[in-house]
Amino acid sequence: MDVVLTADLLDFWVIIFFSFLGVALSAKLRLPSVIGLLFFGAIIGPNFLGIVTETDFISLISEIGVILLLFYIGIHFNLERISRFGLRATFVLLVKFAILFLLTYLAGIFLGFQPLDALILGVILSFSSTAIFARLVTDSGREKRDESNLMSAVLILEDVVAVFTLTLLSQMQGDTTLSIGQVMVSVLFSLLILFCSYLILRWLVIRLSKWLDEKNLEAQLFSALSLCALLALVAISFHLSPSIGAFLAGSTVAAIPSFRKIETTLKQMTLLFAAFFFFSMGMLVNMEFILGAIGIVLFLAVFNMLLKFFSISFSTYMTGFSGKASLSAGILMLTSSEFGLIIASQTVGVTSFDFVSLSTALIVISGLAASLLMPREKGIGLMLGTKFGLDGRRNPFRHLSAYMSHVLHHFEPKGPFYEAFRDHARSLVTNLVALFLIDSLMVIIRKQVALYFGLTGYMVGPLDIFEILALLFSLYPIYNIVRIVTTLAGKFAHAFHFGPAAHANIRSKMIEDFFFFSLFLIVALAIPFAVGLLGLPAIIQEAFVIPLVAAFLFLWDLARLASRLLAPHEDKYHLLKGYKGKKSGD
Repeated sequence: MDVVLTADLLDFWVIIFFSFLGVALSAKLRLPSVIGLLFFGAIIGPNFLGIVTETDFISLISEIGVILLLFYIGIHFNLERISRFGLRATFVLLVKFAILFLLTYLAGIFLGFQPLDALILGVILSFSSTAIFARLVTDSGREKRDESNLMSAVLILEDVVAVFTLTLLSQMQGDTTLSIGQVMVSVLFSLLILFCSYLILRWLVIRLSKWLDEKNLEAQLFSALSLCALLALVAISFHLSPSIGAFLAGSTVAAIPSFRKIETTLKQMTLLFAAFFFFSMGMLVNMEFILGAIGIVLFLAVFNMLLKFFSISFSTYMTGFSGKASLSAGILMLTSSEFGLIIASQTVGVTSFDFVSLSTALIVISGLAASLLMPREKGIGLMLGTKFGLDGRRNPFRHLSAYMSHVLHHFEPKGPFYEAFRDHARSLVTNLVALFLIDSLMVIIRKQVALYFGLTGYMVGPLDIFEILALLFSLYPIYNIVRIVTTLAGKFAHAFHFGPAAHANIRSKMIEDFFFFSLFLIVALAIPFAVGLLGLPAIIQEAFVIPLVAAFLFLWDLARLASRLLAPHEDKYHLLKGYKGKKSGD
């Protein structure tokens, strides 16, 4: 036993030494430290030089590293940044994921991947690296630039998606016979329990922090780590990845003012263990696999970077940013993600393909590319700006960018739709709850009367008296719901109207409403067809609900405008001449 312990300690000190070499060399070359850690891990690992072999001790350090890495990312969960750029960040994220996931999945099928492997490939390559992004922003002095803050919000949202993906994979590893629908139900139930535990523990920690001596940094440090351990154990108890609990713990620590003094210490400690994670992931790399599939690796690296650059630059420009800022954002998000590496490590029991080696190679290649391109940002921007006319009158997307920025403004804080929704949200929820309670109460009373008198109900025509009573009591909340939906539908449609002419003529509004209704309806009907044609998981078909709801809102507003067009003559005269008052619903 002493011999085994001595060997583990020797391996540990070897890892410490080569980790230092990796970090020092990366700093010397002005590269993210992740690249040096992965590189030296692959060099001394069992699949190359074999200086260090994979042992339970090394695996334990790696597991602690990934938990503390998610804890560190949770600490950076900046709600203020999300609230500022939330909608635009969501738009960029959706465009990025749609382009990257779909085209990478199709590329995987084209390259001969199995459908499940192509699906995992699409997921892994859709994320960008938070660690490398932070290093690039710091080195280039872009911390306060708006495009950097927008990309930071995008990465925060990506982290949430990645955590949910890890949850799905942890459930799939537990029972591979379950369908995706069953896995989703199990995951949502487990996440609900974990979230309830998170709220309880957060409440306890907030009150406990008031009793702790603010000068006793050790007590605060261990209370924060204890919260991380507790939520990780709760996650494990419900067959979830412990890193999910660690992520929630980190977000709790970041929200408690008394923990701000130890935030720097926590970050340094978690980064240390995260370094062990990246090093141990590098040790799992199979160099023979990478060399044998070097063509596919290089193709996927170039293909992925081009897709990320295009999707991020285009979507950022569409949110109202300048061409220069959009190109800068595209370069910052080129890199493959450490989350992709974590997800790849979770696919060992799901697929036989070596996604760990592939992900490691892509992180190194994309990290090098981003580090080389970032200092040359101005030259790249000048070249592309000259070629495509960015920020100039020749740019064909200039008007589309202004239009999209106008649309997004309506749904952001202080925008017309956002303010209208905030004003009516409580009333809408109250009336929906009242409607549910009325119907439920009438069902219960009806059953009790039937049981007591032995009757099936008091029939009045096709309805019985209880259904009539339920309908009568429901009229007022239904009226309120219809009134609120009408107002919100008008605000929603108004956000998409093209310009001042639309505000002056009701017929123009109706034509635009019909256009957008048709557009969103076609998209909703096309989604199930496209999913079936491409062989994607059936659960993705449920996305058709989003454009279908949008189509319904445009149809509702179209009906509202039609009713006003058929109003008495004097009202119609005002509408056709450009009536802009509150009665127009805009």
